[in-house]
Amino acid sequence: MKIKLLFGILAMGVMIGAIGCGEGQKTYSVDPTVVTDNFQNAPADVQSNIDEAVSQLKQNDFAGAAKSLTKVANAVELTQKQKKALLKIMTQMQNVMATEPDKSTQEAHDALRKFGGAIDPALATDGSYGERKPPQQ
Repeated sequence: MKIKLLFGILAMGVMIGAIGCGEGQKTYSVDPTVVTDNFQNAPADVQSNIDEAVSQLKQNDFAGAAKSLTKVANAVELTQKQKKALLKIMTQMQNVMATEPDKSTQEAHDALRKFGGAIDPALATDGSYGERKPPQQ
């Protein structure tokens, strides 16, 4: 009888442990090769901004990286492939900032908003990030 009770408690513990041990929160990272690979033949000034952004990304300076990449987006006529690369790196930065609050600053959010607008004016927002503001009258 005691063995059955012990076995039952052990089985319940294993089931509860299995339920409670999900994958956890997904971790994100930023892959600078997304932009370096797509701007290999860029003019020297653009390449300089790419190199600066890569350095800033390695230091988790998302505000600085977004500002450098905004210069890239404004400096040349972007191909569709380059736009996709810039959008991908922007999304990666946003994902990291969303899951790691210590890397998220207001300056970085503002810089990313401007970066998005430089890639595609349709991405320019008022910075509310989905929050509805009452209409101005």
